[in-house]
Amino acid sequence: MNKFVLFLGLTITMLLCFSRNQQTNPASLPAKYQAADKLYRNALALAAQAEDNEAVEAQADRLFQQALLQLLIILPQTEATGNDSLSFFISAKAGYIHYWFDSTEAAKKKFLRAIGLKSKLPAIADSFLFTPLLYTGGIYYTQNQFDSSLAYYKRAEEINDHYPKPLNGSQRLYNRLGVMYYETGNYRQARNYFEKAIALTPLTEATLRANYQINIASMLLKSGEHEQAKAVYEGLLPLNVFTDEIYH
Repeated sequence: MNKFVLFLGLTITMLLCFSRNQQTNPASLPAKYQAADKLYRNALALAAQAEDNEAVEAQADRLFQQALLQLLIILPQTEATGNDSLSFFISAKAGYIHYWFDSTEAAKKKFLRAIGLKSKLPAIADSFLFTPLLYTGGIYYTQNQFDSSLAYYKRAEEINDHYPKPLNGSQRLYNRLGVMYYETGNYRQARNYFEKAIALTPLTEATLRANYQINIASMLLKSGEHEQAKAVYEGLLPLNVFTDEIYH
């Protein structure tokens, strides 16, 4: 929350400074977008490397903030010129950065804008819609709007299923669908999705795989398969992660 408050204050201040006397120049918008996109991609790369390194995460935060500031400046100009394609990509990336900074309402607004624009842009591959759908589903889930969350998740799954290789973030989608089916008592379907999530998670991401396996063990307990659940928990102990939860 402190990160979000600091980010919000700096964003408002800098937007007020940079947005003054901004003139709409359609020819310059693609170049401005490319500059913001470069910052965005560099921030993503750093975020992927950060893990528990606070210095690297802070550097990613700064790049994300700079990217968002530029995106928010050019978005109204892009909308004013009717460039729906550019508006789609700006909205999707701004939504992701808002989500990174825990500003979920702002993120949802941008994601929904991107989703709405995509219906008018058949030339843009559906794969670009996957992330806005995935994160919008997650936001609705945290807001306890189960039906809306499931609807967006299922749309994301439908897009993912159309591609020969799983899209980036598909394991996150499968795990979340597993959790939702678990919560409604459909344990067989929940296990199916948890196993899909594990299958798509690299062995190097041991903590994430352990989290998914704990979900399976919890599902096994709920369905009365105690010995199988015990075997999963005991198999996770050597990893030395989530030990309190596993021993409990």
